[in-house]
Amino acid sequence: MPAKTPNLRTITLSLCLCSAATSAGAVPSLTILHSFANDGLEGTAPRATLVADPQGNLYGTNTSAGLNTFGTIFKLSKPALAGAPWVASVLHVFGGNDGRFPAGGLVFSGGALYGVAPYGGAHDHGTVFQLTPTGATWSFSKIYDFSGIDGDTPNGDLTADASGNIFGATYVGGSGQGTVFELSPPPAGTTVWSFNTLHYFSAAYVPVKHAIIGDAVNPLGSVMLGADGALYGTGQGGGAKGFGAVFRLAPPVNPGDTWTETLIYSFAGATTGTGPVGKLITNASGAIFGTAAFGGSANAGTVFKLTPTGATWAFTRIANFTGMPTDLHPFAGLVFGKNGALLGTSFDGGNGNPLDGTHNGSGTIFQLKPSANPTGYTKTTIWQFATTGLAGWYPQAALIAGPKGSFYGTTTDENFVARGQGTVFSFTP
Repeated sequence: MPAKTPNLRTITLSLCLCSAATSAGAVPSLTILHSFANDGLEGTAPRATLVADPQGNLYGTNTSAGLNTFGTIFKLSKPALAGAPWVASVLHVFGGNDGRFPAGGLVFSGGALYGVAPYGGAHDHGTVFQLTPTGATWSFSKIYDFSGIDGDTPNGDLTADASGNIFGATYVGGSGQGTVFELSPPPAGTTVWSFNTLHYFSAAYVPVKHAIIGDAVNPLGSVMLGADGALYGTGQGGGAKGFGAVFRLAPPVNPGDTWTETLIYSFAGATTGTGPVGKLITNASGAIFGTAAFGGSANAGTVFKLTPTGATWAFTRIANFTGMPTDLHPFAGLVFGKNGALLGTSFDGGNGNPLDGTHNGSGTIFQLKPSANPTGYTKTTIWQFATTGLAGWYPQAALIAGPKGSFYGTTTDENFVARGQGTVFSFTP
């Protein structure tokens, strides 16, 4: 599909809508790179984390709309001249058999893009796909159809290792409560990828606790590949207390043997969090950082750190969301900023949305800086998405690092006065 130049209503917001400048003399700014139109072409409602190529172009998925109403894959081409418009183009329009409603982000591996669609495919249980650059265009291939027994409803971003193997998770399927899977590239001269289910999540409902107890269940986020070769992720439910858990999948010593799962933390609700759904990140010391969308003292979510201590992990709740009018419900994962800072988005909170009384605000960007606090960090809200919606509403994806200390992100909605169907933005703290 031909490239499409953004409309003239794309704007740069220099007005500080934040609670405070992030450092002396610094005023956060947010620039709209593209706003999606409900024109039946581009797709709408980007919910996933973006990915950038070495040239600085951005790629992502739109959950819905497009020519077939099942979503699209898009590219935003970086302008050669600073300040010139970014140019949006549609790389693929989903039709149903290739997948429907892609909600996960894309990952580069070997120059190709890989992603998942939670619905559609040969059995309507979701697909894994590949986009390969062929000159000025991209070639789409479906590389796997889920059948339900091997997994159902893959939602999060995929993860790739140095050998080109692709790892991901499904929300349900398998034993009924989700799976972790691996896809290995086809041998030379063939086109069939090798699929392997690495883990079937399974836990039982305990009536006396009114909760599903045992294994982690229903992973909505992605799996992270650790430096130790293990996969780390979260189940939004299950665990020892029924509020969700962080799991580790250790690879076998002998190829082909079973991967070994261990729960390294089980959430406790009001004290530590509930419902972790965002992708985990790790630092050079092996500590793991993530978010819980609910729980904490106000049931508005938490940010946590897991520090390896020999054979066990030490949990620290490094931030507690207090709800309105500040921020709540961090559905996405985090990204590292300067000097050990962490940045993330909350789906709700901030200035609010006068057109929609069902949500507690329009969302925020928050930052955690290392400090002498007992948790080790101080949290501040550094951007509130305005009630006008011109900068977008309801960010549901993690930020990614951009040039010169900036970040890129998406919002799922936008003021109807503008184009109305979500944005891609650049943000400088």
